[in-house]
Amino acid sequence: CNVACEWAPVAICMGEGECAAGTTRRTTEGCPEGESQVQRCSETCGYETEVACAAVIPIDVTLLFDMTGSHAGDVETGATAIADGIVAELLAIEGVQVGISYYADFGGTDVPFTGGIAPTDDEAALRAELTGAPRYGGGDLPESGIEALDVLTGGAPHPQAEPLRCAAGRVAGGCWRPSAPPLVVVFTDAPNHNGPQPIGLGLYSPYTTVSPAPAEWPDVLTSLGRDGVTFFAVVKTTAGVDAEGQHQRMISDLPQPARQFIRRSGAGWAAVGSALPDAP
Repeated sequence: CNVACEWAPVAICMGEGECAAGTTRRTTEGCPEGESQVQRCSETCGYETEVACAAVIPIDVTLLFDMTGSHAGDVETGATAIADGIVAELLAIEGVQVGISYYADFGGTDVPFTGGIAPTDDEAALRAELTGAPRYGGGDLPESGIEALDVLTGGAPHPQAEPLRCAAGRVAGGCWRPSAPPLVVVFTDAPNHNGPQPIGLGLYSPYTTVSPAPAEWPDVLTSLGRDGVTFFAVVKTTAGVDAEGQHQRMISDLPQPARQFIRRSGAGWAAVGSALPDAP
């Protein structure tokens, strides 16, 4: 009871409201026809406007999965949870299409980038894609995520890569719609070769024996900014400081909000879905 003798919240609610504190949603409620708004759930578990009503903008989301070692196992066992908690939730947002691609590393049987399915609103096709996702080894700890981002932003695919085949009218690389702002969500438990150092200058674990030379972070940073890509990194909580620090640095370099770095605990795919915003 406050000084005005009125009840006031003193802590985050415990699920007794209409939503979970901190989550967001896009809704047409309270907006003119053809417009929608983004609402964030407050600490009192009620929705408040975060982004005012505006015309619906199409968005293309590419889910980019690290398919090496233990992380590939998480994706395989979590395929249904990913489809239910992330893909279906994104497709429920007006104007959104979702694509899926993968990365691993160079050498052996690994592939630095594998195009899965271009952005689409066909939920059945996306579920089938997740069920049939490839699995690779990875070799050393760092992976080829920088090369994968380069391909998605229109860089020349490395001879070892397996790029998407884009339909006519789509933007090469990620096969995005020309009118749709692109959003890439990386899922991993490892840092990347040729990425930025978590702290300081230079490249992290640069490739020295791969020919032709793979893409490097400074160039990919430029292409991400040029294409207006919104970048999210979902890193498994057991990944270690290098993986966390590098992906946080990538978000900071762009520069984009720190909240676009998300930690995933075990099989917590649904929690990831609720942490992703409804629009860039």
